[in-house]
Amino acid sequence: MSACLTSIKPLLLGLVAMIAVNGVIMASAQADPTLPPYADPMLRHDTPHHETVLYDNEQIKLNFRILGHGKISFKKFDLKTMHLRYEVHDFDGKLVLQNTQPATWTYNKKLRLWPAMMLHINLPAAQNTGWFRVTVSLVGNTISGNKHVFGTTWAVLAIVPEPVKRDNPDRFFGISAPFGAFQPTPPLTQTNAPILERMGVRSLRVFTHWDMMQEHVDAPLDFRRLDRLIKTCDDADIDVMMTLMGTPDFAAQPIDQTLPVPVRKPIPKWPYWEKFVKQMASHYQGKVDAWEILNETNGFRQWPNGDPVSYADFYMQTYKLIREIDPKVRISIAGTTGVKYDWIDVVAKQGAAPMMDIVAIHPYRYPQAIPEMGGTTKAKGYGLDSLTDDLRGVVQVTNNMPSTLSGFHREIWSTESGYNTLPSFPPPLHQAITEKQQAQLLVRTMVIARSQGVDRFFWWRFYDTLGAGLGILRNQDYDYMPKPAVVSYAVMQRQLAGASQVQLMENHPTDGIFVSKVSFADNSDRHVIWTINEADSIQLHCTSPIIVTDIMGVKQTLTPTDGKVVLPISQSPVYIQSASPVDVLKP
Repeated sequence: MSACLTSIKPLLLGLVAMIAVNGVIMASAQADPTLPPYADPMLRHDTPHHETVLYDNEQIKLNFRILGHGKISFKKFDLKTMHLRYEVHDFDGKLVLQNTQPATWTYNKKLRLWPAMMLHINLPAAQNTGWFRVTVSLVGNTISGNKHVFGTTWAVLAIVPEPVKRDNPDRFFGISAPFGAFQPTPPLTQTNAPILERMGVRSLRVFTHWDMMQEHVDAPLDFRRLDRLIKTCDDADIDVMMTLMGTPDFAAQPIDQTLPVPVRKPIPKWPYWEKFVKQMASHYQGKVDAWEILNETNGFRQWPNGDPVSYADFYMQTYKLIREIDPKVRISIAGTTGVKYDWIDVVAKQGAAPMMDIVAIHPYRYPQAIPEMGGTTKAKGYGLDSLTDDLRGVVQVTNNMPSTLSGFHREIWSTESGYNTLPSFPPPLHQAITEKQQAQLLVRTMVIARSQGVDRFFWWRFYDTLGAGLGILRNQDYDYMPKPAVVSYAVMQRQLAGASQVQLMENHPTDGIFVSKVSFADNSDRHVIWTINEADSIQLHCTSPIIVTDIMGVKQTLTPTDGKVVLPISQSPVYIQSASPVDVLKP
């Protein structure tokens, strides 16, 4: 198969906005246009968020209810004329369905309690998967015959393809989330766990938050929150990594205010930490897949001066505590904020290398530093180099380490990475991008990571908070409704799960076109193709029809003419597969 590209005159100009900064092409970091009011004074969407993420064969039902109904005199209206008028727009803003439906509700005329309506939606067969915004108005006539709009609101739907059943689930696909630990996000329960199942998530990283488990020095550890989470994950066949962190005040070393940057999260005093670690390792022996020792300790606010030498000593002592209790669990260094393989190398050379079953990193990018390109930021590890180059640095460092004492094959895990979609979140690293860009960059980042030897990738995070929008579900102000990234994650999981190899084919990166070849044990393969520039097209040589799947799971078939197919591409990756080999050709 040829590993080459042909760039053709753009066919789809204007579909994706791009800008250049310092001579480097990058995705626009503008936030989404202001959303319309979610809760209309008179009408509200009332479907639980876990019922808005569905398989493509499930019935779509949305619930709505009238607010302020006690102030309405229904005697003034002809209830028989009342109906729901709705429009459905897809990921690209295209109108895919509009219709009306009689308003049927549960309403106690005597008590006037919770007038509620249910909307049934049947999407067109060609668009039975994807992310959809549903705008709904409740309309009816007064007794005198005048039309009246009671209210207008909206909801979203995330419709994902059915999973591909495999004997051995692909654990690469993960989510990192402090479920119910801090800030108002829901805990993981049997209620919302099906969202992870529908997405194809097979690995979960969660913080222990010691400070929430033990209020004072004499109090026993409260395992209830984590026990419920472990039970939920066990039932769903999801591996769990627990990050030991969250020092309570009674166990904290005094913060050294003379440091240039005082730590924000206090370092534990060893006797208290030793007792806590032993209790955690004993309680969860055989129940967790991995322990991570603290979080982002290369950051000055997480560990004094981000010192790798003192952290290495702390890590090795903690490793020995856990290993004596649970010889079968994997143990990881703290995930580094950014891709800081030089810092990892120093920790390893202090003697920690044989104890590093997992090397954890947090490959965040500045919005200007898209994963495919480098040079748009001054911060090394956050986009000064491309994600590919950063990950190659990590691989080189880990390849130079001796074998692990545990006998586990050492793996590289990306335990945090994501993009923010809320303009109110101020840190420069997390300047807001659109929800559409988040869905695109999630796929591109995870495909590149897998191609460069990352063994598990935990997207940060599941839910937004009120201040930060890195989640792939919104916060409680928007009833935790799913963003488009929920669908792009699920579609990617269906396309890549079980792959024996993912290879980034570096042909003409100056053209801004990227191709990744995905190979499977049965000798089949597919490609993931996108551009970082304006919408374009490439030419493929093939003898059989090509099935093209976009990041929303919508499929189309392209039939070759004279052995060629012209494939439109954009910043949204597409997956292609065919019964015969496909050549992606050079100019």
